[in-house]
Amino acid sequence: TDSPLIEAASTVIAQMKDKGLAGLLDNKNRQSLFLIRDSRKRIIGFTTDILIDTGGTSELNIEAMGLYYTRGLFPREEMTSFQSDNRFDRFTWKTESVAAERSGVEIALKDDGLLTITKSHEPDREISYHTGNTAVPEILLEQLLAQIINSDIQETLVDVITSNGRIIPTHIYRIKPEDTATEQNVPAIKLTPVSGRGFYQLIYLDSQKKISRTEQQSLERIEDRYYFDRTEPEDAARLFPERSEFILQRDKLRQYLDKMI
Repeated sequence: TDSPLIEAASTVIAQMKDKGLAGLLDNKNRQSLFLIRDSRKRIIGFTTDILIDTGGTSELNIEAMGLYYTRGLFPREEMTSFQSDNRFDRFTWKTESVAAERSGVEIALKDDGLLTITKSHEPDREISYHTGNTAVPEILLEQLLAQIINSDIQETLVDVITSNGRIIPTHIYRIKPEDTATEQNVPAIKLTPVSGRGFYQLIYLDSQKKISRTEQQSLERIEDRYYFDRTEPEDAARLFPERSEFILQRDKLRQYLDKMI
């Protein structure tokens, strides 16, 4: 239904498309790297991604690659590859999980707004549905939040497309930092899925409007709380020497993902 929150989402996403993703990337070789901590603040893994404008002649000039890695009782390793045009009207997004049995998901958005999801364990079964003008892939979350701040929008309702092909209406609104140790002038944003499951994210951005820290929390289970803190590649490589070659060398990460997906 008509809503100021939905209208705000349409406005901010239209602004992103008009500006183009290439215009939102101030560093063609930027790598985001975060340490993952559990509810006890123990370091259990890391996540890293690279989002670049290739500057090539292909219409799918935006490329992203990511690696999510955790140790522990239930280790997890997940690789992603993303290609998009400048307005993210068309993109392909592949995710592969490495476990006892590999599984993967491929998402493709075409010019007509039709989103198609194919799972590797169900190759003969595709799911398709149309997206609206308030939808944005989760991998572009940092660019979305920066545009919200630049547009001076206080709250909005965005359809977030996740890497497994789900579309989750998400209430996004600016707040005062809940962490008393955080500077009060640092932008803080709260994301709450409109699902009633008691889950939300607190995201803090730095002065350059890049994500510096994320807290994923559940109101029901304290053990389901996770923290993501931006770190330097050298520090993460010391903690995870078994993946240091991918942390320290962007080209290695690219080759690794191209090989696995």
